[in-house]
Amino acid sequence: GFNFRMSGMQAALGLSQLKEVKKIVIKKIKIAKLYKSQLKDLKNIIFAKEQKNSKNIYWQVGIRVKGNLKNKLPLKLILKRFLKIYNIITYLFF
Repeated sequence: GFNFRMSGMQAALGLSQLKEVKKIVIKKIKIAKLYKSQLKDLKNIIFAKEQKNSKNIYWQVGIRVKGNLKNKLPLKLILKRFLKIYNIITYLFF
């Protein structure tokens, strides 16, 4: 089985973060809006749509990158390399 018990330090950190959760969520939503506004004209980038009766808090901003270059290199890998130059962390899910 798994050991999911929380240490006293982890509990204290979690409680301190709960006090700031509204500020954190507002900041993450602002960042997501900035990404969307700056990337809206790129036809190869698709943002996840918010579902009816739900609110995305953007723990991570998920995008889908379509297409390949002529040499068959996926655009998502090129974007990942480019963003790494600017210290923007990305993860490939699929």
